[in-house]
Amino acid sequence: MNKSDDTGTLTSVESTIDSVDEFVDHAIMLAPADQVVLVVRGGSSSGTYFVLEGELTKVGRHPDSDIFLDDITVSRRHAEFMIRKDEYFVVDAGSLNGTYVNKQRIDQAKLVTGDEVQIGKYKLIFVAPSREGSSGGR
Repeated sequence: MNKSDDTGTLTSVESTIDSVDEFVDHAIMLAPADQVVLVVRGGSSSGTYFVLEGELTKVGRHPDSDIFLDDITVSRRHAEFMIRKDEYFVVDAGSLNGTYVNKQRIDQAKLVTGDEVQIGKYKLIFVAPSREGSSGGR
């Protein structure tokens, strides 16, 4: 999973929630309020979250990745999450299977709370703390 200790589990996020919107609502409600996180949706890791810290977070199957996703569907250097001027982006790093945001293959995309990012078999819900004056995600 993550090479640092910046992971946790939202035990109240039930794997029986089928609706993406319901899962997003639960993830937003239960995620740490002051941190930007990716919450795993589905599978045996459902409810696990990864904290995005700093200006750049590298995701992949390479052991030096900030977020290590151990599955053959994930490229060694798959994607990067970055912050620019209080906006969050995901950039595909030339992965074989691609990076998807809300089921659309992307090279780069701006993220808002509730967006689903797919990296290999992992479906991750992006959750950022709400800022005053922000319209929020969904």
